[in-house]
Amino acid sequence: MIFNTFKNINLIIPELFLGTSILVLILYGSAILTKKKKNHHLFIRSIQNLAILTLLLEIMFLFNDPISVEVSAFNQTILKDSLSSTTKMIILISSLFCLLISQNYINHQKLNNFEYIIITLLAILGLI
Repeated sequence: MIFNTFKNINLIIPELFLGTSILVLILYGSAILTKKKKNHHLFIRSIQNLAILTLLLEIMFLFNDPISVEVSAFNQTILKDSLSSTTKMIILISSLFCLLISQNYINHQKLNNFEYIIITLLAILGLI
């Protein structure tokens, strides 16, 4: 029984990685914003770069995951096959381009909200 649980958790490692990365980015953003310095535009740029790096690593997780047969986990709640992996890859690549395109807009408009990037990552986590 315990072995099956670890086998099931092994199937959702990319989603767990994205979830923990989002939590780390929230902690990083909260820790930086509590400081009194006014260089928030540099901070937003670093959050954007970390979010892009997170998505690139997520794509690498999915790219290196071999798909040979259809696998289900957690009483068939999660289904992993070629269709789901292809859909996840399309979602991640398109959201990566979305973050890259919005990077210049956020810097040009001087938006100092890191929550936009966090909400985007949470939406991606919900989609995959």
